[in-house]
Amino acid sequence: REGLGDPKKCPKLSWVPRKPEPLGVECKCTNDALSGMMLHIEICEGKLRHIDQKHYHEFGHTTATTLRMTEPWHGSGRVVFGDSWFAGLKTARELLERGMHFIGDVKTNRKSFPGNELTMATGKGSGDWAVYSADLELGNQDELVPIYSVSQRRGGVVHKFIATCGTTLPGNNQRFYDDMVEDEAEGQDEIVGVEDAFIYKARRKCPRVLNDATLAQPGSDRHNRYRQNMLAMEKRLLTNTFSMRFATTMFGVLFTDAFFAHRFFNDKLANFKEEMSRLAYRLMHNNQLPPRSVHSQSNVSRRPSPSPSSSCDGEAHYLVKLKTLDAYVGYKQQRCMWCDRRTVWACADCSVAPHSLVPLCPESSNFRGVITYHPCRGRHKAAPLQYPKGKAWRNFGGAKRRRRTEVLDNDDELD
Repeated sequence: REGLGDPKKCPKLSWVPRKPEPLGVECKCTNDALSGMMLHIEICEGKLRHIDQKHYHEFGHTTATTLRMTEPWHGSGRVVFGDSWFAGLKTARELLERGMHFIGDVKTNRKSFPGNELTMATGKGSGDWAVYSADLELGNQDELVPIYSVSQRRGGVVHKFIATCGTTLPGNNQRFYDDMVEDEAEGQDEIVGVEDAFIYKARRKCPRVLNDATLAQPGSDRHNRYRQNMLAMEKRLLTNTFSMRFATTMFGVLFTDAFFAHRFFNDKLANFKEEMSRLAYRLMHNNQLPPRSVHSQSNVSRRPSPSPSSSCDGEAHYLVKLKTLDAYVGYKQQRCMWCDRRTVWACADCSVAPHSLVPLCPESSNFRGVITYHPCRGRHKAAPLQYPKGKAWRNFGGAKRRRRTEVLDNDDELD
């Protein structure tokens, strides 16, 4: 379902037939070309949201998105590779203005780009390339900066690129898969028979600048393959709520990034599934976390309470849900140790699960619009060692006397 601003609905559904999952929420992402880690994600939320985003009115949607996604690295002199959605002369120019270089595959954004001239200038042989160059005058520099348009023939198609760095001298030949007849396969690396044809893993000549582009090109696809196909958290945790789906996607991104970082910095031969198993175990047995206790803020009731000094023993005696106590295995409700009513709350300072619990009623409760106030917690703070209704149940959740004390003769003295 689609609904902008509703966390339960997708901000905008996109239909892209060429994708493995054609229908869904489209995201633009930035990946590190060397390690493969995903560094930045931006959700496509539709035109109504895009017009309010940074750089949109100055440069349009494509260039504005590229500038936002590379903003942390402006001025670093690094090289950005973008696919055909990002690539264009305006994008390359604005990144140069901000101290970054750009290489991209140009398909549809051909404004001021010599696409037809490159096609005519490219040779007929596999891997042949042609180059056009021009000089750009940037606003922050006095000298002209060169920019290149490069083409390469791959089979019967001429691919076109724009680049602000690199060299067009011959580079390393590219390996590719092609259907050929047996007598045309000279110098191939390997022959694999497939029915009546042969698939040869051959080599295609390539300029050096496209070697750099090929290094960065599969970064996002490789990350998606590990996250969507191998980890597949979105397929294992099915939901119709977008916020939950987005959460599983983000956890998948974090886990995949952790693996890529480990493989890049520590172990080049790391196995993804084995490392995910180790990561899951370490998350469940994290010895770097502080020891959990009933006093932790995650277990403390959000209800406002008096200061600790107002109780006779100096403790705050906060109330927490019974199910949040460590090692609690009893029923959802227990009997209050003051009034014997059923309650889901217990004193965080006095309860030690699973056997020694001090269930108490909350200060107020709302049943079908009727608000009832309970004095149980106030009485417990005034006399923490008194357990008038304390009982020892057969299960592990009953209220028990943890200390033997003298019961007051008159209960009114506790009021």
